[in-house]
Amino acid sequence: MSDFFGKLKSGANKVAFEADKLARTNRAQGEADKLKSQINSQFAKLGETVYQKFSNQEAIDPSLVEVCQALAQLHQQVALKNEEIAKIKAETFGATPAASAPAPAPTAAAPAAAPAAPASQTQVEVKRCTNCGREVQPGEKFCKDCGTKL
Repeated sequence: MSDFFGKLKSGANKVAFEADKLARTNRAQGEADKLKSQINSQFAKLGETVYQKFSNQEAIDPSLVEVCQALAQLHQQVALKNEEIAKIKAETFGATPAASAPAPAPTAAAPAAAPAAPASQTQVEVKRCTNCGREVQPGEKFCKDCGTKL
């Protein structure tokens, strides 16, 4: 009889572990989505600045460098969040999770030496849910927010 309760407790612990893992994955994914939103905002700012300079027949100046540096920093933060998500998804029940360092807090501007984002990252087409507009990942069959079939 004690074996039955042991198995029941083990199963409950595994369910709790998986629920915590899912919650942490969703939290990290939400943070990554917010960073991607900030990236899109920076791209819009970049486009407006360039177009305004172009329209006024002005030379492009260092104000664009700051926007590009902010974009590069946001891309680095997204990469860190994606690594965090991959680590969380790789966890297995019963294994002790490795202590993870907190992600660096975002700052207003990136360091002067920050490289611009690679062109391949800037050309990715974002897919959105047709019902609620949430960004969806390739291969998702249902929206995680509203449940709409994709």
